Amino acid sequence: MRSGKSYFNMALFKKTVTRWWPIWGTYLVIWFFILPFSMFVDHSLYLYNGNITDTLRGYIWFAALYSPICAMAVLSHLYWPRSANFYGTLPVKRQGIFLTQYTAGLCFTLVPNLIIFLLTSLLYVSYGSFNAGCMFGWLAVTTAETFFFYTFAILCGLFAGHVLALPVFYGVFNCVALLFSLLLNEVFREAYYGFAGFPEWVEEVIMWLTPGARFLRAGWGSVYVVIPERGDPLKFVFSEYGIWTLAVYSAVAVIMLAASYGLYKFRRTESAGDVVAVARLRPVFKYGVAVCSGFFLGYVTDAAVGGLPIWIVIWTVVGCFAAQMILDKSFRVFKKWHGALVAGLVVAAAMLVVTLDLTGFEKRVPELEDVESIEVNSFYARSDDHGASDSADWGDFTLTDRDDIEKFIDLHRALANNELGRYSGGSTGYMSINMTYHTSHGAITRAYSTSVYSEAKDEEGTVPWALERIFSDRELYWHIYGFDELETFMQGGGVPDMSYSFNCYAYGYDLSDSDEPELEYDYFKNGGNDVDITRYADIKAVFDALKEDFFAGRLGVRTLSGSGYMSTGPAGGYAVTEIRPPEVVDPKTDVSRSIHITIGPSNVHEAYVEYRRSIYINVTPTAEKTLSVIHSILPRIMEEQGLLNYEGEYYDK
Repeated sequence: MRSGKSYFNMALFKKTVTRWWPIWGTYLVIWFFILPFSMFVDHSLYLYNGNITDTLRGYIWFAALYSPICAMAVLSHLYWPRSANFYGTLPVKRQGIFLTQYTAGLCFTLVPNLIIFLLTSLLYVSYGSFNAGCMFGWLAVTTAETFFFYTFAILCGLFAGHVLALPVFYGVFNCVALLFSLLLNEVFREAYYGFAGFPEWVEEVIMWLTPGARFLRAGWGSVYVVIPERGDPLKFVFSEYGIWTLAVYSAVAVIMLAASYGLYKFRRTESAGDVVAVARLRPVFKYGVAVCSGFFLGYVTDAAVGGLPIWIVIWTVVGCFAAQMILDKSFRVFKKWHGALVAGLVVAAAMLVVTLDLTGFEKRVPELEDVESIEVNSFYARSDDHGASDSADWGDFTLTDRDDIEKFIDLHRALANNELGRYSGGSTGYMSINMTYHTSHGAITRAYSTSVYSEAKDEEGTVPWALERIFSDRELYWHIYGFDELETFMQGGGVPDMSYSFNCYAYGYDLSDSDEPELEYDYFKNGGNDVDITRYADIKAVFDALKEDFFAGRLGVRTLSGSGYMSTGPAGGYAVTEIRPPEVVDPKTDVSRSIHITIGPSNVHEAYVEYRRSIYINVTPTAEKTLSVIHSILPRIMEEQGLLNYEGEYYDK
C-alpha cells in the first residue's frame, strides 16, 4: 500500500512561494535594475569597466539582510501554537515539512539570481560577446553567499521560539565574536599596562567567526577584474583568499543544514512563543547575555565614573537576572539568585586575575637568548632637530642584531618598571612604541606610551637612560631610518629602465627674511615648495653626502636634553607641538627642510614591491655636506624642470 506521508510536498511548496511573493518579487525587481536594466542603458560600462563583478561588493549586504527575512517567512508557522499544531497534523513527515519550507525560502533568492544571470547573459550575446568568466563567477559567488547566510538564518530560527528572536539571534551570532573581541581589547588595554592587542591567530579565528566581515574583507578584493588592454574582455579571477572563504563557508552551511534538519525533527510544539526553543541552550543564552552585558555596560559606566572591574561584576549580575526574566517572561526571578551569584563570582575572579596581574603579564620581558628578532611597528620619541616627525618616528623596522635587540629589551624592561611619580620636574618629551618579539616560544607583542623625564637619563634602568643608548647608536638609527636597505640597493647601481624620484625642501617657516642660499630663487621664498631630483647619479651624490653628515652627528640626531622643543608624532596620534616662545624662533637658524627619497620602479610594475624604498628625513642647517651637494646641483635641476629661466627668474611650469 502507498504511504500517506512524504518528504516533500509540492502543494505546500507552491503555497509558501505564492504567499510570500513580495519578498522574492522585491528582490528580483531590485536586481533587475542593478544589472540587466543598467547594462541596457550603458552597456559599455559592463562590458569593459568591471561593473558586473563590482556588484559583488554590495551583494554581501543583500545576502546577509534578505536571508533572515526569508527564514522568518518560511519558519513563521513555528512561532504560534495554533499554526505549529496545524502543521503538525499535515500528512507530511516533519522532515518533509522542513525540506519543503527550506527549499521554498532558498528559491526566494536563488531563482531571481538565475533569472538575472540569464537576462544579463542574453544582453551580452546581443552586444556580440558573452563573458562567461564574469557571469559564472558572479553566479557562483552569489549562490555561495546566499546558501550560507540563508542556512545560518534557518538554524538561528530553530533556536528561537519567537519570530522576533530570529533576527536578533541571527544578528548577534554574526557579530558577537568580533564585537566582543573589540570590547575585550579595550578592557585589557585599560587593565594591562603594555597590552597591544590579541595575537594574529586569535584575530584570524575571530574573523572566521564573523562571516560578514570575512566576506567583506574578501572585497571582493579576492574577486577582481584584470584588463590587459582597453577593449579586451574582462577576466574574472579568484584569489586564494576568496576560494577558501567560499569553500569553508559552503561546507559549514552543509553542516548547519544537517543540524537544522535534526532540530526541526525533534523540536517541541510547546516551545512556540518562547524566546529560546531549545531547552539545553537556555543556560547558554542566560550566561551569554550576562557576560556580554557585564563587559559592555561595565566599560560604558567606567568611562563615566571609573571603577571598571567592579562595574563589570555588577552588570554581569544584573544581566543574569535580566536574561532570566526574558526566558521566564516574568519579573519574579530573584528566587533564582544562585546562577547570578555563580556568574558574578566567576567574573570577579577573572577581574582579580587581570587587575592584580596574577599572570605576570605586565612584568614579563623576554630574555635576550630567547629572542630571534624584534618587529617594531611604531617607535616615536622626542627629537631636538627642530623638525616635524620623519621616517625614524614612524617605526616599521625589524631588529636582528643582538646588540640592537638588547637595547630595546632594556627599553622594554624600563617601561615595564616605569615609575613616573619619582620625578618632580616637568616632562621634556614623550615616547610610544609598539613592538613584537619573535621568540623560540612564539610571538609577544607590547605597546607603551609614556612621558619622558630627561633628569633621569643618567640613572641606569630608566626609560630616559634606555632611550639615550638607542639615540646615541648611529648604526642603529641608520637601520631604523631604512638607509641600510636603500644603500644596498644603490650600491647595485639601481635597476635598468627604472625611474627615480627625490623630493627636497619642504619648509616649516616663512623664509622671506632669510639669507639661505637657495632663496636666490623666488621659487623657494614662500616656503613649502619641492624640487624633484630624478637622475640616479644626482641621487647617489646626495645620498653619499647625507650618509657623511649622518654619521658625523650633523643629521638625524636625537637627544633628551636641549631646547625644550617637544614634538609628538604619528605613533602617539598627536600633532606637532611647539612650546618655545615665538621670539626664540630664528628663521635663519631654525630652518626645517625635509628630504623625501623615493626610489622605486614606478615605470616597472613587476618590480615595484621588491625595489621600492621611501624615506623621509629632516635636514637642519648643520647638515653641511648634504646642503652643499644639493646647492651645487640645484640650478641645473631647476632649469631642466622649468622652474627658472637662464636669467634665474621663476616662472610656472
